[in-house]
Amino acid sequence: MITETMGAIPAYVSAVERDAAEADLARHARSFHPTSLHKIGQRILACLDPDGRQPRDEPQPDPAAGELRLWDRRDGRLGLEGYLEPEHRAAVRSLIEQLAAPRPATAGIPDARTAPQRNADALLEVCGLARAAQDCPSTAGEPPHLTVTIDWEALRTGLGVATLDYGTRISAADARRWACDAKIIPVVLGGRSEPLDVGRAMRTVPLSIRRALVARDRGCVFPGCDRPPGMCQEHHCRHWIDNGETSVENCVLLCEAHHRHVHHTGWEILIHPGHVEFIPPTTIDPTRTPLHNPLRC
Repeated sequence: MITETMGAIPAYVSAVERDAAEADLARHARSFHPTSLHKIGQRILACLDPDGRQPRDEPQPDPAAGELRLWDRRDGRLGLEGYLEPEHRAAVRSLIEQLAAPRPATAGIPDARTAPQRNADALLEVCGLARAAQDCPSTAGEPPHLTVTIDWEALRTGLGVATLDYGTRISAADARRWACDAKIIPVVLGGRSEPLDVGRAMRTVPLSIRRALVARDRGCVFPGCDRPPGMCQEHHCRHWIDNGETSVENCVLLCEAHHRHVHHTGWEILIHPGHVEFIPPTTIDPTRTPLHNPLRC
């Protein structure tokens, strides 16, 4: 860390100032961890070089906000690596950290996700908000979408795999969860996967039902969650694949994290006049005592 800071000091800084800066860093290194030492080094650089880099006479391209590299990992996951320039650090960190705050699965049971896992969920929430924004880029007038190819029996039972646009494979259970609030374009496949029929696109939860859910639920109804409606997805208590109706009586609002949690852990949801009850699986509560979100009553 000391070597990195010293290397960034401009050449025009005097030897006396340079030696003093190095002595200060060496002294602080005995008491501070690397992250704090880096911040101290940045302050020293700001004092030695308050004007920053000298401007160039020739035109320069607009500076990028940073770099972000995406690649497909061998295990099917998406790899991300990169950085943002200092002026964007506070805005991005504050947004991610706010959305990544721990959210217990239920009262008395702490959030089992690690901090990096909560950060990943927060990034997905940001992406969901961006897709829902009016100014989100579109293709042929529609927001970005994915094509999921899956056998009907696998979609019905949740057992098996599905394939995305780029050949990425996901579980049938994840495909069922996505189908809760997606625009579905059914593609019926025969025994050898030949396309037999391509249906007309239809939205499973129309705007009128969405508005009614917002008025009733006022946000994520999972016990203890305070996510507002804009951060929520529509969830069918009885999946539409299992003949569940797309109606106010069969749908609730859930945030991204709790939507995934409900699908993967087997919570039962009961809709009553004025409130929604959640019945935890026996792995969480052997007595299966009903719970509700007091923030939504």
